[in-house]
Amino acid sequence: MTVFENIKKYATLKSMSIPEVALKSGLSRNAIYNWKHKSSDKINLGYLVKIGETLGVSYKKLLDDGIDDDKKIERKTLDLKTEIEDEYGPLFMYGGKEIPEEDLAVIKKILDSNLK
Repeated sequence: MTVFENIKKYATLKSMSIPEVALKSGLSRNAIYNWKHKSSDKINLGYLVKIGETLGVSYKKLLDDGIDDDKKIERKTLDLKTEIEDEYGPLFMYGGKEIPEEDLAVIKKILDSNLK
């Protein structure tokens, strides 16, 4: 959901109109309508905080697009050595040289320990 759609959703839950939310938040009557097609990074965070206070939700709820983080990023496990290397060459290089197997094993252990 867009920021505008989230504001509209929470305004409806509070039985408020968009212009009413804007005015109670100290904005002009049509300010929120101007955000209808703006991305969230182009909207002043201070305004979102005020709107969130008016609607009784955090500004983070207004920024939420409704997609779980797990669904945003398709997570895959990648072995350090894959068949891709057979076709394209080494995947892991440092300083223009292939990383030796024993060093890859150390890197894998470090990464595994950070995931626990």
